Amino acid sequence: MKIYISVSFITFIKHSQYIIKAFILLYLLFIISNLAFSQETGQVQKVYDGDTVLLSDGRKVRYLEINTPEWQEPFYLKAKRLNESLVMGKDVRLEFDEERVDKYGRLLAYVYVEGQMVNAKLIEDGLAHAFFIPPNRKHHALLLKLQADARERKLGIWSKRSKMSVLKITSVSPARSDEGELIQPYSRIANISNVKVNLAGYTLSSETGPSYKFPDIELARGIRSSLLAERESII
Repeated sequence: MKIYISVSFITFIKHSQYIIKAFILLYLLFIISNLAFSQETGQVQKVYDGDTVLLSDGRKVRYLEINTPEWQEPFYLKAKRLNESLVMGKDVRLEFDEERVDKYGRLLAYVYVEGQMVNAKLIEDGLAHAFFIPPNRKHHALLLKLQADARERKLGIWSKRSKMSVLKITSVSPARSDEGELIQPYSRIANISNVKVNLAGYTLSSETGPSYKFPDIELARGIRSSLLAERESII
């Protein structure tokens, strides 16, 4: 039995192959363009602390999803020195998340040196804690695991020398205005524990001012929240 295939059918097959190849090419170009947009490179000229650096082109970079000790806090110097040993004077690759720049004009990035993510290394060595500010959560699962491991091993900020516990206040506004009037304080709090925490019952106070209670909300592990505390009583 003979089977006849029309010329038009063969032409259709050839055209279909060209269309498929064109779609594949467009898809590859789309992937490449996205990678180029989500990544950049630079050379580190200065290290400010454990999570902020200056590039040779003048741009500042704030490491995403982590927070290291501030000046005069335990392990500040160790975090800064580790960061320096990893990136100072080196070419780095910057990987971006949903937000590329913060309100201070700093680039927000995951920083890589020779394939190693510096953000992750700082948490792994117990010199940073997870610090997620939505919508930037690309590597939150990895960083939470590394933090849990460092905490279990009592490394760095999780050691007996440190006072790290459940919550950490990363910044707070004054409870008084420039004119001396009492105002509602504005604070940023991070959950540095391994579990979800309800803020009900927690208070913010000073030695000379009023005490403020936090709202009845739950804070997932690693999440930082900006809160207005409600005045409770005068100390």
